Amino acid sequence: MAPTAFASAVPVRLVRQPTVLRTSAAAAVAPATAAVAGAASPTARGARRASQPCMSADAQASASAATESHDLNGTTIPGPLTPARNYLLIKNAPPPTTTAGGLILSTASAEKPTYGEVLAAGPGSYWPAGGLIPMVVAVGETVLFGKYGGTELTYDNAKSTLVTQDDVLCKLEGGVYSADAVVPILDRVFVKKAAAASESGGGIVLTAGAAGNDRNTGEVVSTGPGRLMENGQVEPMTFGTGATVLFAKFGGTEIKFGSDEYVMLRVTDIYAHW
Repeated sequence: MAPTAFASAVPVRLVRQPTVLRTSAAAAVAPATAAVAGAASPTARGARRASQPCMSADAQASASAATESHDLNGTTIPGPLTPARNYLLIKNAPPPTTTAGGLILSTASAEKPTYGEVLAAGPGSYWPAGGLIPMVVAVGETVLFGKYGGTELTYDNAKSTLVTQDDVLCKLEGGVYSADAVVPILDRVFVKKAAAASESGGGIVLTAGAAGNDRNTGEVVSTGPGRLMENGQVEPMTFGTGATVLFAKFGGTEIKFGSDEYVMLRVTDIYAHW
């Protein structure tokens, strides 16, 4: 029988798979295949690692310090001491062992140091009506603070003090305790007191105590930027370095560098200048 006759006698039906099924199967397999390929590909793994942020050495040190225990007044605490509001944790400088003239001081006569390095700082405080009062003192800086301000404690076996930023008189540039290193903050004014008179107007010789009673004038050595106001602006100083000022007799904090006497004032302690 001829092939053509057979084809016409026995019809053949062809069954074709639906295109939709074939397409769906391929789409389902493709993501899984790509995921496996990505996981197995060293290039893909390297790209993902490169896109992840790398923690800096300082951040790693901070994270490590946050998990370490510390000693506070003989008691172990699980983490670092963190000052609140505008408080500063200061590691006190060691007390002097000799006077300016070279005399050796006993432990009792050595004056309590009122300066040191800032170990930690709070976030700042707020004005009564709102608005942040920023911290102008940073960790690592050396500051001079009031003799009677703050709370003394022992932190990690070192004599330390917690003070507010308001108790800080100035920064000491380079950590050096000298008049040349003084950097006043905010509205502080650093004044060198006028020399004491040795005689009265009538020629009477004055004692050291009497000579110093009315010494409320002096020369401005340096000033801070000015008083911070609630609107965030700074009230500018109306005088500068070299001016002579008249100030409140009992205002400010007296400081002595060597044989020279100074006073750290707030701008509101100053009555007049010339």
